[in-house]
Amino acid sequence: MSLLEVILAIAVAGFLLAAAVSLLVSISSIWSERSERHFFVDHVDGVTEFLNATFINAGGDGSSSTNGGGLVRAADEPVGWARPPGYSDNKEPLLNFQLTEAPPLLVGLENAPLLGIDAFLYFDRTEGLSLLWYSILQEETEHINDLRRTVISSLVTKIQYIYWDESFEKWETTDEPMEGDGDDQYLLPRFLILIFEYEGDTQKRTLMIPVPSKSALIY
Repeated sequence: MSLLEVILAIAVAGFLLAAAVSLLVSISSIWSERSERHFFVDHVDGVTEFLNATFINAGGDGSSSTNGGGLVRAADEPVGWARPPGYSDNKEPLLNFQLTEAPPLLVGLENAPLLGIDAFLYFDRTEGLSLLWYSILQEETEHINDLRRTVISSLVTKIQYIYWDESFEKWETTDEPMEGDGDDQYLLPRFLILIFEYEGDTQKRTLMIPVPSKSALIY
């Protein structure tokens, strides 16, 4: 083979090798981005399922009725507005609910049982969504620092509130809790919208706030 043929063969081999490496890198990048997108959606769905299950279990006493009906007793208002202990009166109240049994996400100290959980849904635009909570077994709960904090999702960037406007008979979406007629009174929304953001991708999920009907008949 002449020198020109050798140079040509090396050039062709180098071109083929560069094309193969480029294809491999492109496929790896596609799979990596695909996995990240799936991770984000799975995270969003997991947070939504956890909060839905928590709201459903809120207010119950964790036991069934002994009269043969097999019904779970629940509070009239399982979710409402309240301020945590030591929370400033100048700040808006938080969505509050009670749980008789702590979900696996909430971990106690020194393996102590967690009974009678009082939890508050806390959102911060820079830190995301978390739970402020304490157990009835805690001796000190007079200051906000006495509460424990469990991060639910750092990808939640916004919360919206959906109300039913009885005057105009339509749904209304607000960025802030809607105030009622009385002093320091806030209306309970029917739904919450959680907005998640991750690397330019945005996902929205809707949570229903349980509002038991006192006039409903149970058969």
